[in-house]
Amino acid sequence: MFVRLLSVLFLLPLPVLASEVADRERLASELLQLTGTAAVFDVADVRRALADPVLHLGRPREQLVAAAGLKIWTAPRIWLLQADGERWRGVGTDPDVLAVVHERGLVLTMLPQLPSAEALLSGLQPGSDSPALPGLLAAHQADALVLLRGTSWALWQPGMTAQGREASAAQALAAAAEALGVRQQWPEAAGRALVQVDGVADIATVLAVQTALQSLPGARQVQLVRSRGHSVWFALSAPMGEALRRALDADPRLPVLRPASGLPASFVDARHRGSSLLARRWNAETTSPVQSLP
Repeated sequence: MFVRLLSVLFLLPLPVLASEVADRERLASELLQLTGTAAVFDVADVRRALADPVLHLGRPREQLVAAAGLKIWTAPRIWLLQADGERWRGVGTDPDVLAVVHERGLVLTMLPQLPSAEALLSGLQPGSDSPALPGLLAAHQADALVLLRGTSWALWQPGMTAQGREASAAQALAAAAEALGVRQQWPEAAGRALVQVDGVADIATVLAVQTALQSLPGARQVQLVRSRGHSVWFALSAPMGEALRRALDADPRLPVLRPASGLPASFVDARHRGSSLLARRWNAETTSPVQSLP
């Protein structure tokens, strides 16, 4: 009897641990689908919820999103095409790409490509808007166009273009979707690089962070677009990409913000993509509280 009881005590933590992991992954998945961006995992309220997901099982997810200072996003209808030689085709049944569609709750337009679209698609230039884009999207009942060529991706939405290169077509779609989510969550930073900095507790530190960002190559203008708790978001005139990431990496005052623990690997990967938002932490050793933020 004693041996049986002892064995139960030793085995009990295993299913409990597995259940907690499943609860954390379920919560993370729901929050990603509700907000459209992996940046939700960097907000303090969400990090606390992910650390102890059991306490938040009965809490409406919409309430947690609002507490994090974000909003429920409306997933744009995406016209998603992959390169097939010199032509473009639908995504077909690529299981990894379709997994990203499901994981992020994306909406794909399934209308067949119009014969006239091929010429318009071939004339699109990554990073440049096109006057023909609104009509092209409307004809295919889409809000955004994402083109995948190998592991490169390019995104067009009226008033917005973005591009990048990832390790796979699935990650390329996730990066494009992340850019769409960030644009909808931070419309005031549209068309500009967005940097989130945590650990900002006072006005003096806000100014110090702004000065540090202004020293980055190409960042002639740095605008504070939002603040919440000890987090601030700055829009930079510098282009988003590897050059900006490397410049931030070289500044010891702005180390990378470590991801919340227990996140699925694909969510952590999405969080670190520099196509839309870079998350950093202010080095507290360089600050001294003066005036608390309101």
